[in-house]
Amino acid sequence: MIAALFCGGVKTFAILGLLNPPEGLGLNTVERVAFRAAADELMLSTESALYADTHPALHDAACIVNKREFWFWQVGFAKPAMGQVPRRQEICLAAPASMGALWLRQNLDHADLLKLPPDRNGTELDARDLLEGFRGACDHYLYKIEQDFQSGNQDFQALPIWRAAADAWKAVRSLAAILLLTTPPPRLDPRVISSGIADHAAA
Repeated sequence: MIAALFCGGVKTFAILGLLNPPEGLGLNTVERVAFRAAADELMLSTESALYADTHPALHDAACIVNKREFWFWQVGFAKPAMGQVPRRQEICLAAPASMGALWLRQNLDHADLLKLPPDRNGTELDARDLLEGFRGACDHYLYKIEQDFQSGNQDFQALPIWRAAADAWKAVRSLAAILLLTTPPPRLDPRVISSGIADHAAA
């Protein structure tokens, strides 16, 4: 688990978001178990493209989110390979990554953080600023894609959030607060997940 967390980037934030979902989602115990399974699956995954048929637990978590009003997790139709029918559903990590950035940001709210070296514009930022910037980028692009989905275009869209994720994670790793991440969350009793949770999220 720790090795997966310290790889950095969007995947790391997504794992943290699945392990520490926001209270606003209102997850019940069964759904929290599903999120934990998705985090475990993502930690073990070595694939760059995440498909619903090869990452069922991650897809289940996306379905849970997409059943909530005002929440959106992109699961779109990937560009088909030559002769491939039907098209596969590809899973984007921006939504859980935004959740992970939010959780970290909240844990650093009361910390006295040093400013980082000025950026190219001479602005002094700290880890909280970079986390908020990354989260804002995720939410901005997800909002635009959600509008496309509602207009009928459900093609998968890769989001340009990798640099913002890397910068935010680099800032977080420089803090002693990173020790927070090495404490494993409490274990939940396994429950059977109803078949309704496994509905596809692309619609």
